[in-house]
Amino acid sequence: MKYILYTTKATQNGIEFYQTTLTYGEIDTLSVVTGDSKADRILPHDTQYKLRDKSVREISQHLSHGSFCSALTFSLVPNSLKPLVLGADYTLEDSDIPKIERLTINVGFFLLAVDGRHRIAGIRKLLEENPEFADQKAPVVLIPFSSASDTERLFSDLSKSK
Repeated sequence: MKYILYTTKATQNGIEFYQTTLTYGEIDTLSVVTGDSKADRILPHDTQYKLRDKSVREISQHLSHGSFCSALTFSLVPNSLKPLVLGADYTLEDSDIPKIERLTINVGFFLLAVDGRHRIAGIRKLLEENPEFADQKAPVVLIPFSSASDTERLFSDLSKSK
């Protein structure tokens, strides 16, 4: 099944990434965080810290009252756990809007949270209690998966910058 997103493409320090938005419902459905078996296949347990329930509850409450959710960062991981190949696993095409490209994901995938795990858990809690927020959008950064070690390094780098 193909999945299409409209994005802007950029590179920072040699790392290619795409900026887009996802609905809270998409974030709930597509993302995996610490403790999920898919996440555990990529990120060793010693790199992951436990989510704090109090923070998750507070974030959920803030979002329910209209607070802004800052950008979430994900590794775009194919179910095969093999590096994504541009032109095969995903494609980029110009859209009708200048500087916006259509990113088409052609393989089964999941979004591994590398930054924003508490916000994602807060979104999930919000949707459990208030499903009407499912269409609310949040900014997202997607980084194509290249390897487990690169993803682990990215996770570690983003965790240290907090």
